[in-house]
Amino acid sequence: MMVYVFLLSSTVTLFFTSLQLYLEYKDGVASIHREIDQISGTSIKALEENLWLLNITSIKLMLEGIMHNRDIVYLEITDEKGNLVASRGKVPKEDGQTYTIPLTYKYRGRDIYLGRLKIIATMDNVYARLKDTITYILIAQSVKTFLVSTFIVFIVWLLISRHLSTIQHYANNMRLDRPQKDLELDRKKSKWIRNDEFSNLVDALNMMRREIYTSYSRIEYLSLHDPLTNLPNRRFLEERLSQEMVRCHQENRYGALLFLDLDHFKLLNDSLGHSTGDRMLIEISRRLSLISNKEMLVARVGGDEFIILLGALSDISDVASEKAHAVAHEIQSCISRESIIADGKKYKITVSIGITLFGKTPLDTETILKQADLALHESKAQGRNRVSIFLPEMQQRADQRLQTEQKLHAALQNEEFVVHYQPKFDRAGNICSAEALMRWQPAPGKMVPPNLFIPIAEESGLIVEIGNQVASMVFRMTAGHWKTVKHSGLRSIAINVSPRQFIDPLFYEHIISEVSRYGLDPNFFILEITEEAVIKNIGATIDTMHRLKKHGFRLSIDDFGTGYSSLQYLKDFPLDELKIDKSFIDHIVDNRNDRAIALSIIEMAKNLDLDVVAEGVENREQFDLLINLNCHFFQGFFFSKGVPEDEFIALLTNGDTGSFLDQKPSGKRKG
Repeated sequence: MMVYVFLLSSTVTLFFTSLQLYLEYKDGVASIHREIDQISGTSIKALEENLWLLNITSIKLMLEGIMHNRDIVYLEITDEKGNLVASRGKVPKEDGQTYTIPLTYKYRGRDIYLGRLKIIATMDNVYARLKDTITYILIAQSVKTFLVSTFIVFIVWLLISRHLSTIQHYANNMRLDRPQKDLELDRKKSKWIRNDEFSNLVDALNMMRREIYTSYSRIEYLSLHDPLTNLPNRRFLEERLSQEMVRCHQENRYGALLFLDLDHFKLLNDSLGHSTGDRMLIEISRRLSLISNKEMLVARVGGDEFIILLGALSDISDVASEKAHAVAHEIQSCISRESIIADGKKYKITVSIGITLFGKTPLDTETILKQADLALHESKAQGRNRVSIFLPEMQQRADQRLQTEQKLHAALQNEEFVVHYQPKFDRAGNICSAEALMRWQPAPGKMVPPNLFIPIAEESGLIVEIGNQVASMVFRMTAGHWKTVKHSGLRSIAINVSPRQFIDPLFYEHIISEVSRYGLDPNFFILEITEEAVIKNIGATIDTMHRLKKHGFRLSIDDFGTGYSSLQYLKDFPLDELKIDKSFIDHIVDNRNDRAIALSIIEMAKNLDLDVVAEGVENREQFDLLINLNCHFFQGFFFSKGVPEDEFIALLTNGDTGSFLDQKPSGKRKG
């Protein structure tokens, strides 16, 4: 800063010094002009008279007198013809100021030109005076400039700079992750500085720091906690899990991670509304917090997913596993022991839990979370409300699932999916309909069982594209063999629609477009959906049903009785058919409960004016009993398994069904 002040002061000093020198120069030049004017006023008259009289001696004396002026270095008088009359001094090597004065004499009333006086004045004296002045000014002004600059710098430092440095240092070292003392300046407090600019700046900076710290603390908290339940979130969990894994590895002990998922919570959330679902989640979080302790971290990592982190449990894996299972069962009891009241109604919530241990074997947090997630999926696969611990074979199954999913992508591109048709029969044993069954044939003669790929296709969402492709294949087959189909007396072909496919926004447009493309009557096709598809999104399901029904398609509920059957919903559905699930048919001959359920479904279908189909009929006894129960239609291996398209067309062409009634039970029905 000293440099800048000095430069500024020097610049100002230089400006005024230059101005002063210029004025003195102008004054020196003016002084020479005054001397010339004085000569003109005092000596010219006498010179003119002596020149008229040609008194050369007097002229020279007068020139000697004029030469006493310090700035005049040369005088010269010439006559009217330019001849030199007299001169004094020397002509300077460098040009000086030259003045010429004409000399005249008045004789008998007229001016007679006698010659001229030439005066050369030098600027040396002017320059010498300027030089002396410059030397003086430079010395005096430099000293003054230095002293003034030093004084200004000191005053600025005392009153401004040191405080700005303090503020800068405070700002550079400001920490938002912990509280900090307010900024104070090294100044004596007085009324003169109470409301000055620095005081206001310091107050504003302190206020800003406090507000920023408060906001930062809030943001930091929100970045580590779930805003709904105030539980730690995934980021917080992963940081703690990483620390806990290091600690357990150093202490040679086992910790545990419990992955929780509320059973069928999405159904409750969609049915009751998200606000009610949020209140339920808050209550679940409260219950989990009640059983937590300093060695346990409860985190919410998803919509209805929670993770419990247990610290070092034991140095023996079996003991650590037992303790983790004990906590898991305590969690299940805590959540399901008392119903949750929402909108004046009680709801019983259950939870599926997956457990994995960590500690002695170094792994990363992502792997641990993945293992717990796989264990959770195992609990769901076992029927939910279960506790499973991670086993290596779960990872193998997950890898196989990923491979299958990748192969399904390729199968879609290569059109490896085929359709088999399983006939449906009426009470007289005649083929009246058929169900189109999806099959995966990656190579000739090789078939992948449906139970190995359909669940994976459903979870991955590929079932939507696969299902649409299969529907198009059924329409193409029907159009290609329409004469045979019509001549055989076949009343309909049923197409299975997966839950995800049915609620897909593009499903309706696709199926309408395809049936129109092949010029087919939509009433010839029955779209079979499961109870799960109906319940997942009742509002959208009913809307899609009515749109399809309005277009002419017939609708059927597949596997009826195995899901969340509700007569309240059933009466609102524009159905044409119910299919009794195979699980009720398997033991219908020996089990009175299965028989009663089947009879109830048949009677209900009759009262609702719906057709009813018994699935999985595998022997004569089942068929005869269902006949007595007044069942309308039948499907199963007792009659026929699912057959490829060419065999099905051949079956329709031959029209011979008598042999099917004489078949013996032969394995399981369709997958």
